[in-house]
Amino acid sequence: MTESIVLFAGCFVFLAIGSFTCVVIDRLPVSLDEPDEYGDVYGSRPWSEVFGGDSRCSACKAHIAWYDNVPVASFVMLGGRCRSCGASIAVYHPLVELAAPVAFVLALWSMGVTWLLLPVLWFIAVALAIAVVDFRILIVPTKIVWPATAVLVILGVISAGLTGEWSRLLSAVIAMLALAGPLFLLWFALPAGMGFGDVRLSVMVGLLVGFYSGENLGHAAFLGLVALLGASVIGVLYGLLGLAVSGKGTKIPFGPALVTSGFACALLAPQILDPWL
Repeated sequence: MTESIVLFAGCFVFLAIGSFTCVVIDRLPVSLDEPDEYGDVYGSRPWSEVFGGDSRCSACKAHIAWYDNVPVASFVMLGGRCRSCGASIAVYHPLVELAAPVAFVLALWSMGVTWLLLPVLWFIAVALAIAVVDFRILIVPTKIVWPATAVLVILGVISAGLTGEWSRLLSAVIAMLALAGPLFLLWFALPAGMGFGDVRLSVMVGLLVGFYSGENLGHAAFLGLVALLGASVIGVLYGLLGLAVSGKGTKIPFGPALVTSGFACALLAPQILDPWL
């Protein structure tokens, strides 16, 4: 009974979280008049601008009524177009709105109702925003990554304290080093081949993966490396898909591959570790 209530309430909450995540994806990146000192052509708006104001069409700036802002349902009813001007609504809106509760259900199914869910539930919301922003403009937004990592650490401490499993915190650090260390070395050796934003993101992903690896530090390091390998494979698949669609090589965002692999490794940690260690 308790799990059913959590499932129903959680799906409703994560539909709303998915909708709000789309607001962040829409509003946070801002095109710069000229590249900044790092060569980026996009910057980030202040959080006051991201969170402030009401919802408006990005094309005609018309106010979007509440009944046109219902997750998934409004997109379907409007045929994916603005009621006022008919401009297309980006298809990632319903995809993100659906992905959030689906990811919640997967996490609940994998771990059950436990305080250990707190870090991964937080990760779902921020990972979706980071992945879609990176996919759209090839930038991992630092304005999301570092605050999100700080919150993840706090939730990890709370979860460890409530369950009495303090050793998970050290496992998180070990997995973070195993995942972020090689990426940092790769960036240091070939900075043109990888953005430093991916290295920042790997810190958060590594902490998440290690937290769910259990108490064995060797398991934590192994799972961090598995997450790195998984992200690399997913990145290659993205590249092959881009090649098949466009017929030529394209820049491939690594952020979506990294968060996908990290989420999968966190949920499947026992199944990944048991056969090998």
